[in-house]
Amino acid sequence: MKKHDSFRFARYVLDLYNKYKDNKEISKFLFQSVVIYAPHIKRSVVNAVFDIGAIRYNFFPLFLNEVKKEDDYEQIVDKIRQNPNFDLTEEEKMVILYRPLFNSTKEEIENKALNVVRDIQEMADSSENAKLTGTLFVLVKKYLSLEGQEKIWEVLEGMDIVQERFEQKHQELTKELFKELLIEAIKEGDSSQSINRIIKKGKFSEEEVETIYREIDEN
Repeated sequence: MKKHDSFRFARYVLDLYNKYKDNKEISKFLFQSVVIYAPHIKRSVVNAVFDIGAIRYNFFPLFLNEVKKEDDYEQIVDKIRQNPNFDLTEEEKMVILYRPLFNSTKEEIENKALNVVRDIQEMADSSENAKLTGTLFVLVKKYLSLEGQEKIWEVLEGMDIVQERFEQKHQELTKELFKELLIEAIKEGDSSQSINRIIKKGKFSEEEVETIYREIDEN
C-alpha cells in the first residue's frame, strides 16, 4: 500500500543515519528524499509524510505521470540528428530514458519506448547507444507486450557492441568453467597430461596457472 511508503522510507533514512552517525569524517547530516513513482501511481494514493509526534519525516514525491518533458526530448533528438557525435549530458540521458514514462498512460508507454529506441539509433557512439537502449528496456519492460519486448531485443541483438559483449561474457564463463575443472584436477592429483589438456583448452597463461596453484596452496 502506497500509504505506508512514508514509514518504509523513514526507516531507510534512519538506517542510513545509524550507519554513519559514528563516522568522524562526517560532521553534519542532511537527508533529503526524492521518490519517483511509476506512471500508474496517482498522487491521491501516496502519503509523503510519516508523523508519530516524536518523529516526523517527509519526502518529495515525483510522479512521472505529471512530468512534461516533450519539448526537452525533441530538442535532444534534434541535437543528435544534427550531430550524431553529440555528447549527451547526464540530465539529457535521463530525459531520454524516462521519456516513455513521462505523463503517459500504460497504453502509451510501449509506443513511446519504441520511438525512443528508433530516435537514438542515429547516435554515433554505439556503446552509449547500447547502454541507453538496454537501460530503457529494463525501465519499461513490465509495461511492454511480448511483441514490444521482442522488437527492442531485435535492436539490441543487431548491435555489434552487444554481440561483442555477449561473446566476451561467453568467453569469461567458459574460462571460469575451465578454471574450476583445472582446480579440481590438481586437487584430485590427475595426471600432468590431463592437467595440461585443461590448461590448453582454457587458454591459460603461465602466470594464470601459477596463480591458480598458489590459490590452491593457500587454501
